[in-house]
Amino acid sequence: MRSFLFAIGLPVSLFVISLFVAFMSNLLELRAYKKSIQVSSLVFISIALYFIIWTFWYRDDFDIYLYYTFIGVISISSAYVIYNLLKISTQKLKALHSVSEKIPKLESDIEYVNGIADLMPENEDTVTYKAMLDTTGDDLRETYIKIKKDLQLGAENSKILEGKKS
Repeated sequence: MRSFLFAIGLPVSLFVISLFVAFMSNLLELRAYKKSIQVSSLVFISIALYFIIWTFWYRDDFDIYLYYTFIGVISISSAYVIYNLLKISTQKLKALHSVSEKIPKLESDIEYVNGIADLMPENEDTVTYKAMLDTTGDDLRETYIKIKKDLQLGAENSKILEGKKS
């Protein structure tokens, strides 16, 4: 058991740290650093997966060259898949962050639309237009409130999940 834990401990540690670095590299803005860190994390994930597979795979099944080739192909392809999954999740995280930053601007735009409707005089030429502006402003406000609640609910759920992990 001790030899198994010794054989698997370092590759698992390297795998976890490489996942963290790969995730964080997607958040970098400087393109030169971003690419080099992404490539490095992909290499480290591949190496970690290679040694994790090496620990569990029984060697007497295949020819030695086929054995090492399969382990290399599996580890590189697994690292590539993990990297793309992390990239997708990071893009979604950035999109949500962008939406949450635009919420205050949306609120001021809604107030502007409602303000225009309040300033318009009520006569037979403008009453339809004023009613449309009021309705549009109210619809925008309802949508704004729903988006804000969804973002707050998502933030609360992530805090709950973080609390459960600790």
